[in-house]
Amino acid sequence: MLLAVGGVIYPLIWQHHQNSAGQQIINRDIGQARSGGTISKVCTARPGPGVLVIPALGLTAPVEQGLSDSVLEVAIGHDPSTSWPGPGQSSLLAGHDVGYLSQDTKLKTGDAISYIEPCATVNFVVERQVISKPYQQITVPPQGGLVLDSCWPTDALWYTPERYLVIARYVSTTHGSPVVPIPPASPEVPVVNLPPGLTLNEVSLAANAWPMGNLLITGTPSTQWVQSQAALQAESHALELFFGLRRSIAENVPAWSASLAPGVSVPNWLAGVPNSPLNVTEEVAGTAVAHIALSSSVISLGRTVHFTVTAVAVGSALLVTSVQQVS
Repeated sequence: MLLAVGGVIYPLIWQHHQNSAGQQIINRDIGQARSGGTISKVCTARPGPGVLVIPALGLTAPVEQGLSDSVLEVAIGHDPSTSWPGPGQSSLLAGHDVGYLSQDTKLKTGDAISYIEPCATVNFVVERQVISKPYQQITVPPQGGLVLDSCWPTDALWYTPERYLVIARYVSTTHGSPVVPIPPASPEVPVVNLPPGLTLNEVSLAANAWPMGNLLITGTPSTQWVQSQAALQAESHALELFFGLRRSIAENVPAWSASLAPGVSVPNWLAGVPNSPLNVTEEVAGTAVAHIALSSSVISLGRTVHFTVTAVAVGSALLVTSVQQVS
């Protein structure tokens, strides 16, 4: 059985994620799975949206139909051109490399993967991993196969046509009301309180063209952090701060900088022309953001300036604490 895998999933313009949305979807899907047999005496499996469980990674994640940004912001997406997981079927589930599937490179041959739907648990084991080109034909085990699809390289924030694929083969289906692990609550991510006169649309990546680079997570992040959308949420909010500072300079509104970076001297060169990809580093302790650093370069008044903008959490708010030129 062959599955054509396209290079179409990438974390390019994610903005304004809601912490609660993914948790609500998980709770809904878990509730549907557990209540599958309570309406009637016969528990009948219903293929469709469900919950993906990978014990080796500590992952419990919702799976929803579709591959749009609105789906991938809060869940793993099911490619609607493929079947839902089951015997004799070829199924593709996709996510961003820095979201729910951030740790899939750690999976080994023989690791268990379960897909839980109302009244059934579909069991798979990892067979192999592949780094694929766009629309490359992938052989899926004839007894049924599940393909987990994320970006390659695994820290990419830009469009990348190569995919990291985990291919698992079907083992069995357990019928009846399933036992669904309780996932940890979504981590709380500090947010940006925009000053009056500055709107979310104005500080979005979509409205501020800048090539994106890599996302690096350092420190001691918990499984709860890395197996969630928290890293992308934090990155998104850090971009809001950064673009807010640039808007403050370009539109000559010092009050915006004073609100987003209190006590920090924001140099005029920060509003220069983008000259290199913007890299993001998040230092995390457990589920708490220690700091976020954005590094890149601009061309200002004919010279190239390399810089790092650092933000930290102050209570529930994310604020810039330094803008530094680096050699």
